[in-house]
Amino acid sequence: MFKSDEYVKRVNQFWIQKHDEFMAVLNSIDAQSAFLSETAKNNFRRWNILKDSSTDMWKNQNFSSYNEAVSNLKKWLSERIQWIDNQLKN
Repeated sequence: MFKSDEYVKRVNQFWIQKHDEFMAVLNSIDAQSAFLSETAKNNFRRWNILKDSSTDMWKNQNFSSYNEAVSNLKKWLSERIQWIDNQLKN
């Protein structure tokens, strides 16, 4: 698909148009994480999935805390946005 100039043009337009929205999601993670922190504590108290390697929840990544999982999410999303930015440079 990326051999089509029209397709590449539209992908670039989409990314330029939506880039701020993706960045807003990244930038909202801390606020959402804080809002959900008590709920997360209750959740992990009831279901100890953070350190439980028997679940596929984290795809072989064991986080010792909610904050560590949130940090990992932010890092992954930031790196993914940067990767897409780099791929779409003309």
